[in-house]
Amino acid sequence: LVSVGIYFLNLKNLKEVLDPLKALVKNQGSRFALLVALIYAFSASFDKLAIQSSNALFFVLVYNWITSFTTYIYTCVKKTDPLDFFKKRPIISVSLGIVSALILISQMCAISLGNVSFVIPVKRMSAVFSVITGYIYFKETKFKQRLFGSCLIVVGVSLLIL
Repeated sequence: LVSVGIYFLNLKNLKEVLDPLKALVKNQGSRFALLVALIYAFSASFDKLAIQSSNALFFVLVYNWITSFTTYIYTCVKKTDPLDFFKKRPIISVSLGIVSALILISQMCAISLGNVSFVIPVKRMSAVFSVITGYIYFKETKFKQRLFGSCLIVVGVSLLIL
């Protein structure tokens, strides 16, 4: 049900059921999204190993430092100002940083306390909130279809937990 729900989220219309699969062939962004999903499937287990070797907070600090440093180097190589977004929108930048840190700390604490195979699907339940906020704030289309898909994800996760 979780996979079917995710499929519904990406379905353009109900008449073209195979469109999300066709997009994997035609759309480079879809292929990258699939690659990210595959990488993430492995990285969650490595996160658990790293947390077991130290603790959740230390892992989050090291993870964020490495990510920030890598991003900084990348922007320098691309010859863009790595602090440009922060200079233009400092309040948004700090807010995003705080929210991202809280998300990562919460996720790593959950992984340290539970099974990765349960924590990650529960995290996917955020799809419902993303669909609702996307509709309200960004006027995204196909709200009912996407809400249905995200609810399938929630039902699938609920069955997994039971």
